[in-house]
Amino acid sequence: MSDAPRLDLGELERLLQRVAPHKSVAEVMGALTALATAPASPHPSEWLLTLTDDARFEDPQDARNFLTHVLAAYREIDSHLQLGVEVGPDTADPTVVAQWCHGYFQSARADAKWSADTDAMRKMMPLALLAGELDRIGSPDGPMHGEAMRAKWTEALPTLTASFYAHWAELRDQHRPKPTTDA
Repeated sequence: MSDAPRLDLGELERLLQRVAPHKSVAEVMGALTALATAPASPHPSEWLLTLTDDARFEDPQDARNFLTHVLAAYREIDSHLQLGVEVGPDTADPTVVAQWCHGYFQSARADAKWSADTDAMRKMMPLALLAGELDRIGSPDGPMHGEAMRAKWTEALPTLTASFYAHWAELRDQHRPKPTTDA
C-alpha cells in the first residue's frame, strides 16, 4: 500500500478558494497537465506559486495541504500519460474546457523551450482559441469559431495532450535525474 496521498479535487478546490478564488480547479489541472507534458518538468518550487498567482496561504497547514493535493494531481496526470491514458478536461462543460485550456496554454507559453518551438506553438492554436487567448478571427460563426469546430477541438484535447507528451519525451528524459548507485 502506498503512502502517497490520493487526489481529492474537492479539497483542492476548497484550498484554492481560500487563497486564489479567481482560479478554478480546471485551470490548475490544465496547468499541471502542461507541466507534465513540457520539455522538462521544472521543480515544483519553480511553478507552485504560479498556480495561485503568487498568493500566499496564511495558515501553514493549508499551504501543506495545498502542496500535497497539487503534487498528487501532478503525479496522477504524469502516471496517466506514462501509461498512455489520455488526459484532458471534462468536455461536457465549455467553461471547464476554457479554464483547463487557459491553464495549459499559460504554462506552456511560459516554458522557453516550448514557446521557441514554432511547430509546437502552432499545434497549440486550438488550445489558445478554446481558452479565449486569441482574438476572434472572422465572425463568431466563421470557420475558426463555429460550434462544430469548437466541438472538434474540444474532442481532440486528450489526443493533443498525448502528442505534446510524446513530442517532448526525449528532452524530458534528458532532464530526469540519473539514478545513483551505492558503491
